[in-house]
Amino acid sequence: MRNFKRDKQKYDNLIEAYRRKNDLLIRWIKNIHQGISVCEYLEQENIHTIAIYGHTPIAECFADELLRSNIKVKYIIDRNPAFDVYKGIETVGLDTDFHDVDLIVITVVEYYDEIEETLSKITNAKVAAIDDLIFSA
Repeated sequence: MRNFKRDKQKYDNLIEAYRRKNDLLIRWIKNIHQGISVCEYLEQENIHTIAIYGHTPIAECFADELLRSNIKVKYIIDRNPAFDVYKGIETVGLDTDFHDVDLIVITVVEYYDEIEETLSKITNAKVAAIDDLIFSA
């Protein structure tokens, strides 16, 4: 027998994740049209070296934007680092030492809380969600 409460919760979580991604992408496009750069915002915040968490399409778009700036993308972090390299950026696992970055940007918005908790146990690096950066720029 199906557990409809659990199914509804999963469905609600999925809808919320799509809403957050949609809001993020719309704001990012509006920022670009208005000449607002997340890279300039990061530079103003004295961020020079970044690791990106999650090898996702959003992560690749973010990396592409950073590659056109003075901000260095040190690596992409993924729980399953099956991807080797994206445009010269190595993908690494959670067993990597993250002391050499100013910020880790989580691009998997639907699991931010869990990922942030995991990262807080293994690094002292600052952590931010991609949507927080885009909306703050």
